[in-house]
Amino acid sequence: MPDDSPLSVPEFNTVFDSHVYSIDFLASEHLDMDHPDPNVLRRGFLVLGRYSKPAVSELSAYLQQIIPQHLPGSSKNTFDPQFSPLIANLRDQDIMSLLKGDQEKAKAFASSPEEIGKQYLDVHYFTVPAPLYVQQGKKTAKLEWYHDAFNDADLRQNGLQRWFLIRMEYTDLLQPTKVIRKIKKSSVLDKEATIYVMENICRIFSPFPHFARIKDITSTKIREAALETLVHLQKENNSSSAFYRNSKGIVDVN
Repeated sequence: MPDDSPLSVPEFNTVFDSHVYSIDFLASEHLDMDHPDPNVLRRGFLVLGRYSKPAVSELSAYLQQIIPQHLPGSSKNTFDPQFSPLIANLRDQDIMSLLKGDQEKAKAFASSPEEIGKQYLDVHYFTVPAPLYVQQGKKTAKLEWYHDAFNDADLRQNGLQRWFLIRMEYTDLLQPTKVIRKIKKSSVLDKEATIYVMENICRIFSPFPHFARIKDITSTKIREAALETLVHLQKENNSSSAFYRNSKGIVDVN
């Protein structure tokens, strides 16, 4: 019989089993009882996702689908704060190539032949003031909110803080020393706490049946790769792109 019992993470409370875990803490050691600040109480979220890197055919098909929806005159014309400005600034020849399914345009951000079929883990941790979390209301009852919040500009403007994002191949879960070594060399600020959390993640989710219970976020990775492709085509500071760069708090183990 498969073991379907909940998988707990030390120090954290379970929000969605095998997907989202939370922890409450005070952001200050000193509380002003005369003028209490409700934002001092914060809630942290540890969010897990598994994915496969998109194949070039998947990425190309996604771009073929999304671009027409953002062109002037489209019956489905909608404003997406990430896609719309990028598509609006594309050269006509690039738009035509993408609409025709030109896979060369998407090749740089798709999986390489040796990556096809491999499974990856995405672990990110962010904190929000308790009032901000309460304001989100019914949105927090949906698992997707926790996966999307990390990159939500409005939430960041109102107090969401990103602490780390770690990506690794599934097999790296079996090599916690490799993960720890990468964290120590990274720009993660609280390395000790991050290492403690990741050691537990490696221990708990290394059995493949446990790993398989994590939410599949491949569709999110296809979207991110599509955004990267559009940024690349416009030659707008490729190295500072917001999704796959190895910058503050981001650790690529591989």
